[in-house]
Amino acid sequence: MSLEHLHYGQAFRHAAITPLSSLVINLELAQEHRHIAQTPYVQQALNSAYRLKELFQKPQLLNSKKSFFIKPFLKEALRLAKHNSPEVIINSHLNFPQQTRLHGSRFYFQEAVICTLKNAIESYISLSPGKNRVIVVMGKVIKNQLQLSFTDGGQGMNWLEKSLMFADGYSLKSSGTGTGLTWVRKVIEEHFQGRINVKSKKHQGTTMTWMLPLSQERQ
Repeated sequence: MSLEHLHYGQAFRHAAITPLSSLVINLELAQEHRHIAQTPYVQQALNSAYRLKELFQKPQLLNSKKSFFIKPFLKEALRLAKHNSPEVIINSHLNFPQQTRLHGSRFYFQEAVICTLKNAIESYISLSPGKNRVIVVMGKVIKNQLQLSFTDGGQGMNWLEKSLMFADGYSLKSSGTGTGLTWVRKVIEEHFQGRINVKSKKHQGTTMTWMLPLSQERQ
């Protein structure tokens, strides 16, 4: 990395952290007002601001690879997704030991989880108001691998849509960029050396399953 890029990165973080800190403070103050605090948007914005502030303060989280416990970071990602979409029910069944670990960037792991959940949530966009929107997240260990699945009852995909879902730039949403699931696949397969399997039926929903090799490091 050149000195110019290094200075730019430091200057950008410094410039961004001040308004971000101000945003956090103001959102925390807003929560103290009863009528404002009752709206879910304040808590959603505050959670997002906390996460951004953490990343600016600890940029090494972005690409650092080390062994980490899965459950706390997975649960945090589920909470973030839930706060951002309170109309969706996220049921999780994490049937693996608390000490189960992966090796890689826990930030990449969390963002891949959030992106996958966001895609599942958006699959309900055509559902009539008042209908149940449920996502089931299941995790278990099989032969030194974590099997993590995300199941929704949304619009589902036909064989052509399924074959294109990971293509860069392809999206079923008119406002989508088609980069989210492409990035998720790269994280799972290249960063964590895992695999992805997808089962889907049109108008019946989708199940995406990750198989991730567990960390063998001893602590």
